[in-house]
Amino acid sequence: MWCPLVCKSVLCGVLWSVSLLVCGVLWSVSLCVCGVLWSVSLCDVVSSGLSLCVSVVSSGLSLCVSVVSSGLSLCVNV
Repeated sequence: MWCPLVCKSVLCGVLWSVSLLVCGVLWSVSLCVCGVLWSVSLCDVVSSGLSLCVSVVSSGLSLCVSVVSSGLSLCVNV
């Protein structure tokens, strides 16, 4: 079972981030808290190699498509 981790350590570093990840069969919900930065994401594996995430972040709404094998993500703020 692959579960995407949407907390970006780049934003705050390892010591300053708190993440809660709940994985289902084909979906995951993650809550990331990093100081005043936070995000809540709902992800679903749409195919064998792609994952689609909808993230509510402190700055707005973000849609992401991730390639499971490489970890590459394409995100659009909406």
